[in-house]
Amino acid sequence: MKKIVISEEIKKEFIKCLVNGNYKIDNFKLSEIEIKSNYIKIGNKKFPFLKNITIFLEKYDENILAELLLSDNIDELIINYQKNKRTTNINDEIVKEAYNSLRKKWGYKLIELTNTSVCPYCNRNYVFNFIKDKNKYVTTVELDHYYPKEKYPFLALNLYNLIPSCRTCNHKKRNDDRRHLHPFFDDIDKELKFNLKLINSNFYYSKEGFDIEINLVNNNKRAENHIDVFNLESIYKKHKDIILELIQKKYMYNEDYLNELFKKYEGTFFKNLEDLMRLVSGGYVSDSEINKRPLSKLIKDISEELGII
Repeated sequence: MKKIVISEEIKKEFIKCLVNGNYKIDNFKLSEIEIKSNYIKIGNKKFPFLKNITIFLEKYDENILAELLLSDNIDELIINYQKNKRTTNINDEIVKEAYNSLRKKWGYKLIELTNTSVCPYCNRNYVFNFIKDKNKYVTTVELDHYYPKEKYPFLALNLYNLIPSCRTCNHKKRNDDRRHLHPFFDDIDKELKFNLKLINSNFYYSKEGFDIEINLVNNNKRAENHIDVFNLESIYKKHKDIILELIQKKYMYNEDYLNELFKKYEGTFFKNLEDLMRLVSGGYVSDSEINKRPLSKLIKDISEELGII
């Protein structure tokens, strides 16, 4: 749920995934590239696009191809596209084939380049790469079109419209057009907050003694939609056992005991206090690391509320 930063290097790698063949393309600036429907020109060299990518790009005006692929101002792109009444006879099959050609390469690379291990929509499911056979790389990540490609086919290959997600989240929002938080533009961690709601005095030994709430930090409508679209309230209530353990650890691991553990094992088991807190809580508790392990956002927020960290 931490914002994923799309760097210059990631944009370059995205361009490489569009190219047909194993060309060595190094040391270039994005400002130097020229994109045509069937090739990209870098300096004096031309590199052909994948066949299905070419068939897709040929349907659009060459003057807007760079925008369709790399523009981060998607809202403006949509407005300008509709304002200028740019229409095309592109059919669903062309869009699908072009996207599938890119997905096979880009899904794996995106996870690798952004060090994303957990779905940025829900922070609940792992997304990871692995080697299936020798030199054959596979990824569990799906690429969600923030703006549905069925409604906005011209955005089917836009870098900023391809969000790494778990299968569950990708399918939950398939028929939902509501605008929700965008992992490339929004720091979801700062928009949503998990809180503990005590119900009765049994909270320290029974899951029936408390509940989990998700609250808005900035009263953002898209954040409200995010909770609803991905059904976060319901799915996180399935993890009350983890919160019960945190409540119990609050009483078991008092400050003196934690200091004793850190002093005894610093330099061997723990490099810093965050290492100790990760062991105690079971999740990454620093803001910058919650994308590394499922449920770390939940664990961090509740641990802060309980005063564990």
